[in-house]
Amino acid sequence: MSNEPYSQTVANLLTEVKNAFHVPVTVTVSGSASGLLLHDQSQQVIHKDGSIEVKVTDTTNVDYTLSHELLHMLMATRGFSQLQFPLTTENPQLDEQIGATATALYNSAAHVVILADQQKHGLINATITKEFLDGVYASVPAEDPNKAEDPLLIFRMLSLLDLFVFFEGDIDHLKNDLLLKYPESYPYAKGLYDTLNAKKIDTAFAFRRAVIALFRKFAAILDSLGYVPMNHGQFAVLTPIFSQRQLRLSVNQVIEILHSEYLDLKTKQRAYIAVGKTDQQAAFLFQGLKQDMSPEAFQALYDKPLQTVLAQEKVQFGIR
Repeated sequence: MSNEPYSQTVANLLTEVKNAFHVPVTVTVSGSASGLLLHDQSQQVIHKDGSIEVKVTDTTNVDYTLSHELLHMLMATRGFSQLQFPLTTENPQLDEQIGATATALYNSAAHVVILADQQKHGLINATITKEFLDGVYASVPAEDPNKAEDPLLIFRMLSLLDLFVFFEGDIDHLKNDLLLKYPESYPYAKGLYDTLNAKKIDTAFAFRRAVIALFRKFAAILDSLGYVPMNHGQFAVLTPIFSQRQLRLSVNQVIEILHSEYLDLKTKQRAYIAVGKTDQQAAFLFQGLKQDMSPEAFQALYDKPLQTVLAQEKVQFGIR
């Protein structure tokens, strides 16, 4: 009989994670039970020796919280695109805002996949549903109708997007309450969810496509509000996924090379970003290209087979 504070089902997930990662993975469970479920109640800590500690800091429902974190980790080993931020706008506050919003949108798409796995393993029930909803209401304050501008509008809409995902869009029983508490942010959250739910997320490629669609929808919302744009298309690098046919094509048939105004964090020079021709999403950065590359050198690069360039640049990518 196990003395661990989680079920055998979750222990099996932990074993799967340990087998998938090439470093030691441990779990630490601590803290009291708040009665609320929030996605910040677990985190991964990477230690100096490379080992990973999964920390659960609230014991309201360890099975739900730990399985959620473990399934995030497994997505990385199952070919799902990972999100990276190797660039800077040279404005730390803007970097943080772009990174935080991109991460929230990415995670909402990931939660579609994770929730389906949790349901498959019998890890979602009525108690968890109530604790999750209570967590949203406790962490997302109601809008103040007396304020002309809402400084928390983006936080609220992204939090409600996650609520839509958890309930798989079936929130008719909550709609009146949500509209009462969040009348401005609710329609934006629903628009984001409708975008996310437009096509089934049943493959790694479909997941990447959904994340990009969310980025585009979010950009349109910011534009409609007159907010400062957040260029997730360039700033957020999503691991690319190519077909075998694309790998055999020349670079210029699949990607565009953009000499960005953003700086590479490593070199502090203007970055060369590989952007997908069809989806206009950053796929990877070129390393070592000269800032004053000649048109002839660019053409030679564009003419190379994509697979050759990916190998030269040591780019991680998925296969459709």
